[in-house]
Amino acid sequence: MPVLDDWESFGRLLAELDGAAANLPTPLVVVVVDDGSIAPPPAFAAGALRHLAGVELVRLRCNLGHQRAIAIGLAECARSERFSHVVVMDADGEDRPKDVAALLSAATERPGEIIVAHRARRSEGLVFRLSYLAYKCAFRALTGRTIDFGNFLALPIAAVRRLVAMPECWNHLAATVVKSRLPLGRLPTARGTRYAGRSTMNFVSLVVHGFSAFSVFIETAITRLLLFFGCTSLLAVAAAVVAVVLRFGTELAIPGWATNVFGLSLIMFFQSLTLATVVLFSVLSTRSSVPFIVGRQGEDFVEGRRVLFARESHGI
Repeated sequence: MPVLDDWESFGRLLAELDGAAANLPTPLVVVVVDDGSIAPPPAFAAGALRHLAGVELVRLRCNLGHQRAIAIGLAECARSERFSHVVVMDADGEDRPKDVAALLSAATERPGEIIVAHRARRSEGLVFRLSYLAYKCAFRALTGRTIDFGNFLALPIAAVRRLVAMPECWNHLAATVVKSRLPLGRLPTARGTRYAGRSTMNFVSLVVHGFSAFSVFIETAITRLLLFFGCTSLLAVAAAVVAVVLRFGTELAIPGWATNVFGLSLIMFFQSLTLATVVLFSVLSTRSSVPFIVGRQGEDFVEGRRVLFARESHGI
């Protein structure tokens, strides 16, 4: 789980996770990624946590953002030989700790599947829900795929190792899961209530997050945009031809209208052609770039690791 200064919520989450761990058949270790926090993490009393096996902290050198902090956390777990499954969740309470046991249970019953939390009931306002619906429709139109889940999911360790080898994991976890073609299972869950403070995710951050999902399928999206620009160009040419035929081949022409239609059609044609060319060469120019693989290069952003709490020795 990534944390940026919200240690109060993190402390409350740990207490609830400690209760949930009592009903799990295997030890539960919490790996928290400190995404460049200013405030230090809290200290834990020896008897504060009764059921968790350990709490380990990975501190980043700078604030990388929510998705990239998750990616580095996954890379840390992938390098370890201790874990059979990894649950990704937020630390603010909106991902409910009591659902962790259900996710892990489903992941154990369906080996090889990634179990994602599907929101059976949402608590956001009307504006957010309408914006989210528009985002899903646009994503479906440009990529042909559907994303109906977020970062709250349970992954078998083999899936974790596969994801951190994909360059797209650095930008958007959920979209990378979809692109990986790994089998998915959905578990209906309700959204929890934030423990404390206010979310740092504003409208601009949500838009950037949405574009990050598009970037995972950039080649598919660009191909569909090129087809759209191509159809627009053909329609513009057809409109120009019709205008010329009507102007010189019939008596239906109104003075001046053919010139306007022909001119506007040419403008549409050259705009579509220019946009298609710019987009195409922009994408092609990135194909020669060396991709960033978080499983190999993510460690460069790690400032240090330490154990905050351990029932027994659990070094990362």
